[in-house]
Amino acid sequence: MTTTLNQWAEFLLALSFGAVLGGWYDLFFVLRTLFVRRPASTPGLLLCAALDLLFWLTAAAGAALFLLRLNGLCVRFFLLLGFACGFAAWRFSAGALFRRWFFALKRLCARLYGGLKKLAR
Repeated sequence: MTTTLNQWAEFLLALSFGAVLGGWYDLFFVLRTLFVRRPASTPGLLLCAALDLLFWLTAAAGAALFLLRLNGLCVRFFLLLGFACGFAAWRFSAGALFRRWFFALKRLCARLYGGLKKLAR
């Protein structure tokens, strides 16, 4: 039987795992942004679907392994809440900064590529 103190520790672990899932999602976001030009086209739509499916499969497997290691695969509401809060904390704090840096780097690379292309002419 778990005590209230154990539940707080488990919640904090679930919170940190949710933040890890947020970072994992942002890595898939980067892949999607780099490789999918037009999501409305059939290849772009299929690649987006494949990347989303891969993310959700790995996230579900990771969450199952996390719960298995933590408490024998017992799903509790406060653990799911911890996952969601950690994911949201990542998305609105470090994740937002990560995405801002990524887009700045992408614009810089596009400018450098455009400048090199003009020099090559």
